Amino acid sequence: MENIDLSKVADLRELDKIRIVDGRGFTRFLFGFTLNMFFLNGHDADKRLRGVEIVERYRHLLGKEITHYLPNGATRLKKMDDKAFIHYKAAALIKVKNNYGFAASVYGFPNGKESDTPTPYCAAFITSSENPLNPWYSRFDLYFPVSFVVEKGYAAFVGIVKEWCAHFRPDRGSSGFSVIFDDSKTSGGWGAYAFPFVKRFPGLDWDASTHWDALSNPYLGPKRGVADTKRTIRSINWLSIIDDDFLTELGGLDKVKTNLGPQCPVLSYKGGAILQAGPHPELGDLNDGIISAYYRTVARVLKPLRFEGYNKVELLDAPAPLNDLEETLKWIRRFD
Repeated sequence: MENIDLSKVADLRELDKIRIVDGRGFTRFLFGFTLNMFFLNGHDADKRLRGVEIVERYRHLLGKEITHYLPNGATRLKKMDDKAFIHYKAAALIKVKNNYGFAASVYGFPNGKESDTPTPYCAAFITSSENPLNPWYSRFDLYFPVSFVVEKGYAAFVGIVKEWCAHFRPDRGSSGFSVIFDDSKTSGGWGAYAFPFVKRFPGLDWDASTHWDALSNPYLGPKRGVADTKRTIRSINWLSIIDDDFLTELGGLDKVKTNLGPQCPVLSYKGGAILQAGPHPELGDLNDGIISAYYRTVARVLKPLRFEGYNKVELLDAPAPLNDLEETLKWIRRFD
């Protein structure tokens, strides 16, 4: 691992070939492109159906690379076929309360052989149950190989994200370069393998959706069950997604556009907007003092929305003797 230097990668598509392995040869994580979306009211049937439609679009977009799906409520994967979405749509319409969520997840494995190692072909749509005193954010985690995004074209990929956001209308989200774990295993020593990379390359996101939600959910802290507790975002990436209410907090769409300037487009849709940090995603390199000015601009505009209330549980899994809390705060402030 110590010999891997992402700054030497001339063709970004080469990132797809890199696997970070442990002493036993097991792949701990890889590099890819992610699209994360978070939203409340995951119990709503219409919201669930729209989510299933996004997963279905993802499957058609990636084609034969998608080889398996996990039926709602199941623990074993099945080979992908059109019956998957018949099942998901039927399950999404079942009225459930309190103890039941809903999930629709598809995966792609080399040669169609199921594996427990990380894969850049994954769309996981995870929704909460209906519980007004504990309305966890539901989430979308969609992974792509870097080569797919590069070859599709950055403008075309942005168009896909905008189309999906307009259809689904998330509360917030982001998209860009990221480390990819197996089912977001960022604890128990898994995250320590990725730490040197996210520490050095600020354009790499730390995909820890569930972990972050447990920390930041406005309904889970001292004001548990209070609906007017402030909503927040985790960080920014090449594409940062916020809904209309977040835009209002920032002074409105026009003010956001003015503050970002022409080099950071704002792509609005009914329900929200995407803030684009420059024409293409960037890794940056703190060792050489390279931090994207575009990412800095977006981070400055979105800073009032950022969550910083970390205490006992943090995002990053820093190796000793580093402090997890200190490193987490440094990371979320890396573009300040």
